Amino acid sequence: MFICNGPHRFYPSLRSPDYVPYDTSQLADSLRNHPVLLTADHDGKTLLAIAAEVGNLDAMRVLLDCGADPLVSDGSALHQAAFFGQTAAVELLLDAGVHVDCSGQPAVVEDPDDPDAPSAEERAAEELSRRQYTPLTWTILYSHYDTAILLLRRGAAFEGPLSLVREGNNHREPGYERVDALLADVEAAGSWAAYAREPRRDAHRQALCSH
Repeated sequence: MFICNGPHRFYPSLRSPDYVPYDTSQLADSLRNHPVLLTADHDGKTLLAIAAEVGNLDAMRVLLDCGADPLVSDGSALHQAAFFGQTAAVELLLDAGVHVDCSGQPAVVEDPDDPDAPSAEERAAEELSRRQYTPLTWTILYSHYDTAILLLRRGAAFEGPLSLVREGNNHREPGYERVDALLADVEAAGSWAAYAREPRRDAHRQALCSH
């Protein structure tokens, strides 16, 4: 039996992709009895984001059914799923209403009377960061090819992530050439829709459009 003194109590179980049915039932009962478990912990993590990390779809569905908000921190759970290449989890969260280009960061509420409020230049830099660090960015940096295709099919903007990657200041995981080639082709076509319509001489590229 779980002791419900904080969402972190569920982390070990949620991080297991083989979360067994009776644990799922237990999770649902605990969430109904202790709604606080649906909120973020002191580190800003939610149970939904933890389950998305490992693509634990059963737990994600229970959490969503019990009222977990997929929009917390502007879609941080989607960022977690994209970061780890959990394509099915990404699709589930998109279907739940998370914006494909979400920032994954909580909105900043500024106080106009605060003497330490960010300057116009700092606000512009923050807005640029929000446009560049989208779920698609993580799939490019960490070479999650299938997840990148899903995000592009669902309308992800590629200009911001590409500009960040081309600055050359980020670590890249092996296999990035395949993702880069895909993005270069989509960029040359102007959009995923235009790319998917183009005739392909290469059978491999024909297969991309059927994903």
